[in-house]
Amino acid sequence: IITDNPYLAFRQAIVLLHGWRAQPGPGVSGQAVVDPSARVDPSASVQPLTYIAAGACVGSECVIHPHCYIGRNAVIGDECVLYPGVVIYDGCVLGRRVTLHAGCVIGQDGFGYATYDGAHHKLPGAGNVVIEDDVEMGANCSVDRATVGGTVIGAGTKFSNGVTIGHGCRVGKHNLFVAQVGLAGSVTTGDYVAIGGQAGVAGHIQIGQGARIAAQSGVASDVPAGETWGGQPAAPMAMARRAVLSTAKLPDLIKQVRQLEKRLRQLESEAGKVG
Repeated sequence: IITDNPYLAFRQAIVLLHGWRAQPGPGVSGQAVVDPSARVDPSASVQPLTYIAAGACVGSECVIHPHCYIGRNAVIGDECVLYPGVVIYDGCVLGRRVTLHAGCVIGQDGFGYATYDGAHHKLPGAGNVVIEDDVEMGANCSVDRATVGGTVIGAGTKFSNGVTIGHGCRVGKHNLFVAQVGLAGSVTTGDYVAIGGQAGVAGHIQIGQGARIAAQSGVASDVPAGETWGGQPAAPMAMARRAVLSTAKLPDLIKQVRQLEKRLRQLESEAGKVG
């Protein structure tokens, strides 16, 4: 087989040979709790021990696995899959074909406190979270609701496990975030941004379209579109590589400086004797 994209061809073969994970058929389990004012499409599957609150809406062909919670007035679009233990807080909106793996929490309060007179006063989360179409999140991801307005995850974006998105962020379309990425509040990313594992982004930073952030980077300033950055603090990759190489040479440099200091003391001592 000759192909321009071997990984995509491998993916297609896996789909043909093994298909997708089987999901339960339509219907609401007698062990689920659905508020009378909630709307659940007849084609949706709601599994045992799920709770769907007042005013919530579950679209067609959705699968809601056990122990999920869908809050008041939340909207779950068509063909979404929520695996066990997913929590959708009140007023949050999922588009179509959103997949949330076990333990994801969408719409919890953001980390916002005003400090006054020695106490931290909580800011209410008056906004919500909007997750657009075809987003998938790995296990135990969390997305804070906005203080006002919405925290937005753009269409086609994919998260690995343990990704944390702060309140008021606006993540672009088709982003890729590897495990344990964290965005502080009000970060904005363009489309097709890729961020490596355990990288952190400080609040109110803008990351341009197509930018790439290396794993374990600490981003403290805006990243221009199309650039690749890395390091702590993050910098353009060429500079980051030089910093890493310089750091690797530090033990030898320290040894050389100590030798020079010792030699200088010897010379000063000899000069004193001659004087």
